[in-house]
Order: sequence, then C-alpha cells, then structure tokens
Amino acid sequence: MGPPEKARTLILKADLVITPSEAIEGGAILIRGKEIGWIGRWKELEGRRGLVLDLTGCVVAPGMINCHCHLELSALSGGKVNRGSSFTEWIVNLLRARKGWDRRRYRESARKGVEELIRYGTTTVADITNSGESPGPLLASGIRAVVFYELIGLDPIGSRVRMAMAMIWLKRISEISRAYRREGLIPGLSPHAPYSTSGWLYRKAIRLSELRGIPIATHILETEEEVELLLRGTGPLRDLVDMIPGARWSWSPPGMSPIRYLFSLGYHKTNGLLVHANYLSEEDLQAVALSGCPVVYCPRSASFFGHDSHPIEGIMRAGGRVVLGTDSLASNESLSMIEEMREVLKRHSSIPPYKVLEMATKDAALSLGLGTKLGRLGVGMRADISAFEIEDAGLKDPYLILIEGAKPESVMTMVDGKVIL
Repeated sequence: MGPPEKARTLILKADLVITPSEAIEGGAILIRGKEIGWIGRWKELEGRRGLVLDLTGCVVAPGMINCHCHLELSALSGGKVNRGSSFTEWIVNLLRARKGWDRRRYRESARKGVEELIRYGTTTVADITNSGESPGPLLASGIRAVVFYELIGLDPIGSRVRMAMAMIWLKRISEISRAYRREGLIPGLSPHAPYSTSGWLYRKAIRLSELRGIPIATHILETEEEVELLLRGTGPLRDLVDMIPGARWSWSPPGMSPIRYLFSLGYHKTNGLLVHANYLSEEDLQAVALSGCPVVYCPRSASFFGHDSHPIEGIMRAGGRVVLGTDSLASNESLSMIEEMREVLKRHSSIPPYKVLEMATKDAALSLGLGTKLGRLGVGMRADISAFEIEDAGLKDPYLILIEGAKPESVMTMVDGKVIL
C-alpha cells in the first residue's frame, strides 16, 4: 500500500534503491520535509501527484559518511607534498608546504574540500582542523560535520596554550552555529597522536569528553615507526618529536605500545575514534574491541604510504567496529567514499560488499555519535541521500552495483531533504 497523498512532498525515482538492509529494483522514496516518509517500488507511486525527481539510470543510497578528513589540506592535492622515503619525511614536507598560510588560505583550502565531498555524495564528514577555519565553509555548504580541533604540544607550556586556544574555539563554534541557525555541526577535540601530544593534553581532552560529551578522535599507529618511538624513544619519528618546541627536554617515551599507552590515559572510556590503527598486535585487537572505540580505516591513504595490510578482519572478528575515511587530499587522489569502498574490496575480498557499505553509512553514523536516524534509508530516517549513475548493471550483487558498477561522482546529493548538488 502506498503512502497517504496529503503528506507527500518529494518523490525520488531510481533504477535501484539501497537501504542498506535491502535493495529495491525500480525503487522510490517519498520525502516529507527532512525525513523519509515512505520507501518502496515506483509502481506503487506512479501516477500520484507530487514533485518527482527522476533518477532513472541511477542507484540511490544513504548519504556517504566520511569518518576522517583534513579539509584544510585540500589545496595540497595533486602531489604538492612529496611522499619522501618515510612517513616522517612526508610530515616534514607537509609542514613546509603549508608554512606561511594565513586564515584565509586555510578557509579557501577547506572550501575546496567541502565542494569535493558534496560532489562525491558525502553528506556527513568528520574533519580535523588545525587552524580552526573549516567550520565556516562547512556551515555554509549544508553538509553535516563533526569538526575536531587538533591538539598538538609536548611541553607543559605549549600544551596549556593549545588547550586554552581549544576552549576559545569551542565557544566560538557554538556562536557561529547559532548565527547560521544550524544544528548540523558538532565540535570535538583531537589530540593529534601519542608522538605529538602530551599526556596532559590527552587527559584534559578525555576529561572534557567525559564531562561534556564532546566527541574525541586521535591518530594511532598510522606508521610502524610509532611503536619504536613509544617503546624506546628511537627511530625516524624521534626527529619529528624533536622539531616540536620544548619536546627535546620535556618528552620521554612511555615505554609501552601506543594502544596500551593511549588506554592508560583513559581513552578507552570515551568511545573516541582510533584513526588508522594500521599496526595492531593481537593484544591490541582485543583491547580495541573491548573498549568500544571505533577504528577509522583509510584504505587509499594506507596504500599511498605503502602499508600492505590492515588488521580490519581481526578487529571485526574480535567484535570491534571499523568505519571508513579518506584522510586528506595531500595523501589521496580524491575524497570519494565509493573509491574507498572499492579499495576495501580490493584489499580485503573476504568482507561482503553490504558490510563495506555499512562502514561508510550506518556504522559510520553510530561511530560519530549521530544516532540511528542517519546512515540508512527507511521510514522516519533523515533524508540524507546520494545518487550515482550506473555504468554496469550486470553485476549480480546490488551492493556491487553501487560500489563497483557506478560512477564515483554523485548526480544528486541531499541533506535533510534539501538537494545540495
């Protein structure tokens, strides 16, 4: 039975609708305001009055959710940052490439990234900002966002200054959000990594997360070099540590693995994001799964840095949650979540396509603390939707039609029932 006539506002018609719990051929979605009012087959709605957005030849899916990005680095796309011979060398080259940028340059770079997100069907992003300038372009765009203010500092004075800046930023973002009359931007904190952020900064961020419910994210085990640094204080990353003001005399290795160190500070109590986690021991796998902290896997960025494998299967077997992100355009060719999902299937063929889609939709929404009304298509869900043109409809698995058989650029991106592309 079709929906009641009086509530209908907009109907999407497509060759394939993925919910993602099921796939509907010849599907249709009725949108009432900001929510989905009905979902089913087009033939049940055909002939009814109402505005129809005809997406014939397309697959319609939940809006993509990118769980890790650095939008303000988008101007460094196209190989502007030399890869170098190690992760440490790449970081040094990155710092040189953005040296001298002012606030306007960071905003312009972030705006470029936001435009690319929307072009690739992303409706929600978890962004990390070092400059504090990405919220403006995000608020103006209509896209949802959790924006994490990056905390870097290893010496006592630098750590306290950065935390004071973070508190000012958190207040400012609340004021900006009210000015835009937007509830779609949530501020958070991101202690950068154990090799660049003091234990004091980590504890402060963790405490704020616990007291105020502020989202938290950290980079962890992006490189194997991190293990040597935290255990013995040696290796290529030591040179990077010594570049941070005051670190040479104030920082010493904790003498334990990165995960054990992070959890000793209380991070396991936060449900915070663990970004990358490319090198987890078996002990780490169990600890991560028990903590409930989601792991954010950035498959194409991992390929860029030459990480041959990722413990994604082990994390999932242990009961942990894995979601997907693109990282920045300084280490990736695009901000396409479709292409990230393709890379997962390429590198981890044992994972079924429907599960890969959940990593970029339903599971991603839960991991960002956005509840159960995002990341799925169904009655009562928020109308965050993307549509992609089908190139290969011959694939038997409908989820593969989306991931491998459709063009990665979106033909329609919608947030809260409003078309933004």
